[in-house]
Amino acid sequence: DFDGDEMNLHMPQSYNTKAELENLCLVDKNVLSCLGNKPVMGIVQDSLVGVRKMTGDVYVDEYEGFNLLYRVVQQTKDKGYSADDDYVKDELYGDLKDDDMIYKSDNNMKCSGKDKNYDKTSNDKTIINNVINSGDGRMCMDYKIAVHRPAILRPVRLCTGRQIFSSTLPHINYRRGDVLIKNGILIKGSIDKKIVGTSQGSLVHVLALEGKCITTFFDSLQRVVCTFLLQSGFSMGIGDTIADERTMHIIVDKLRESKREVNKVIEESRRGEMKKAPGMNLRETFESRISQILNRVRDVSGGLAGDSLIKSNVRMMVVAGSKGSMINVSQMTACVGQQNVEGHRIAFSNQRTLPHFHKDDNRAESRGFVENSYLSGLRADEFFFHAMGGREGLIDTAVKTAETGYIQRRLIKSMENCQIVFDGSVRSEKDVISFKYGDDCFDGSRVERVSLNGREYSYLLFLNVCMEKYLNWSNDTINYNVNNNVNNNNINNNYNIKNNYNNNVNVNDNINNNYNNNVKDIYNTVNNNNINIKSTNHNNINSDNGYGTSTCNTIIKDIITFSNNKIFNRYLSSKQSLLQRLNYSALLHIRDEIKERYVRALVCIGEMVGTLASQSIGEPATQMTL
Repeated sequence: DFDGDEMNLHMPQSYNTKAELENLCLVDKNVLSCLGNKPVMGIVQDSLVGVRKMTGDVYVDEYEGFNLLYRVVQQTKDKGYSADDDYVKDELYGDLKDDDMIYKSDNNMKCSGKDKNYDKTSNDKTIINNVINSGDGRMCMDYKIAVHRPAILRPVRLCTGRQIFSSTLPHINYRRGDVLIKNGILIKGSIDKKIVGTSQGSLVHVLALEGKCITTFFDSLQRVVCTFLLQSGFSMGIGDTIADERTMHIIVDKLRESKREVNKVIEESRRGEMKKAPGMNLRETFESRISQILNRVRDVSGGLAGDSLIKSNVRMMVVAGSKGSMINVSQMTACVGQQNVEGHRIAFSNQRTLPHFHKDDNRAESRGFVENSYLSGLRADEFFFHAMGGREGLIDTAVKTAETGYIQRRLIKSMENCQIVFDGSVRSEKDVISFKYGDDCFDGSRVERVSLNGREYSYLLFLNVCMEKYLNWSNDTINYNVNNNVNNNNINNNYNIKNNYNNNVNVNDNINNNYNNNVKDIYNTVNNNNINIKSTNHNNINSDNGYGTSTCNTIIKDIITFSNNKIFNRYLSSKQSLLQRLNYSALLHIRDEIKERYVRALVCIGEMVGTLASQSIGEPATQMTL
């Protein structure tokens, strides 16, 4: 909060300090958490609802679209924003030179402000050299943005919101649910909290694992989305919480029906006809049945209210995940529902809850059920019950802060000496806590989720993805993923690969369809198609370079057995049939990549895992309610 809080800035005073800050404290290096194997940073609030709106069925005037593109932050290779190889630049930019700026090239555009005269035969893709002020008075043109032509050309040239979003993405492939991103372009789907939030397998998670500059993505996306919201607008008012008249009549009928059900239960208990539920006495059974009825009517009425507010901006915030839930919509529109203190309905004090009611009155409204919505307004007794429930929340927050803080302090003190030692075990002074950290010695933030024989494991790579780089078939058939990933001089991004091979070439966009030889489906929820083909040393991808099958088998055996982790080796063994389809050169590359990823995923010697574990328990505990 900004009630007088201060911060201190520390400047690095030596090269050692500078190196430590760059390699340990950089934001990009701290996006993933070993606590839950997921990001700790994501897009929230305004930016989240804005990106949801932008990637829906939204069309932007071309002039406004180019204005949005100028908000994209610098994208350079040294920031990790493009792939390892130069083919990305070649594919995106073609033969355009630095002086082929869109505002300079006569064959593309002559414009001043909104006065546009276009050459209709221009390419689908052009380049903007983004001009930015370097801060010292000079203008620099040091980066380029690939601009696709507007999706709609007649009668008006319009860009889609998805095109604008794509301009913020690095070169990456990603699929989750309805969302498909191919070569850094959003093909379909709307972006919401599952994609750019902090969940496991989100786009943020994939970008961080692939070493892309995640801060550049965050900066670009937020700048573009905030500018988009300035243009399109997003507001919420009382009108967004009002359901239609027919829906309100149904909700009122449901509330009356639930009241009658509660009164029936009360009559049944007074006549002594109520039977005890398993594991409960009569009083507990009575309260349980009434609570079930009242909770059910709250959910039903909330669902009806939510369905009637399809085009409401409140609902859009809920769907995007930026703020609120369907319970909030229900309370604003339909009914606030049952108020609880210490997990039970409002208790009697001297045989009644308030002077408004008779003695021993167990009806829903007497015991804290608020049938009005915030929109219709609460009665005096309902307001008092609501204040009772709210007061408990405030006290609970104050108490649990001190409680959980002390719990965390004791945890840290008890485990502060636990660390990874030279042999991968966890030791505290002279005591051995664990012979192998986590049973596999992997860092929790460096692994990805895979499935083996129907069971899920966390391992460091998804082998099918690696195969995309190197897979090649025998003489007459070549099957591999051609997602702009081949960098031969005679293959261009704009042509179908079928035109480049004449002899029985089969192209299959989904490489998994080609693996039918008793190979279990190994899937990865984090990272499906985001490793690209390296062009170096692959001019002749089909040849064995003079090496025989036995040499290749030796390399395959090395890949499968180099680790002492049995489950990891079994996972690699299940892919042996795929490895056998690679030539010698590709096998060498994939072996080096697997070994490098394996070593990088191992936990560092000297890591203070005791403190790490304590904080991983303490931090979620502060979020819980007592």
